[in-house]
Amino acid sequence: MAEILSVTRQRIFSSKWKTDVDNNLLSVGSEFWGFYEMDAKGIVLYAYLKHKTKLEKSSDLSPVKRDFFVDIFNYYNADDLRRHFFGFVASKLTTETFMFRATMPDKIILFNITFIRVLRVDDNKLEAVYFLDIKPTQSI
Repeated sequence: MAEILSVTRQRIFSSKWKTDVDNNLLSVGSEFWGFYEMDAKGIVLYAYLKHKTKLEKSSDLSPVKRDFFVDIFNYYNADDLRRHFFGFVASKLTTETFMFRATMPDKIILFNITFIRVLRVDDNKLEAVYFLDIKPTQSI
């Protein structure tokens, strides 16, 4: 089990961007929460972060054009949230709200997650855009 967590941690925190985010934000566990606009692949198109952080002030750390589930939501079970999102994308639901337990080595953070699907016309083509509202509710 420890080997699996070690490999997962290396994968999660391998890039410089993810390490900077981990060092500056995720040690607290909640500064990245806010409202994200994403495409069907989970790439961030727009982000409104609840806390004004380095992510908004530095283009190198900006969440825009990054994969939310790989580059931003750096918890051990981020793949579970990614699968949940892809299930939502494949469904016909317009909204879904649920609680999600994000795990780290020393704590679990309970998040309130809302997915929203919006259809818009872009270049005379109808396309879906997805919104993610994420708020921590408590740390265990």
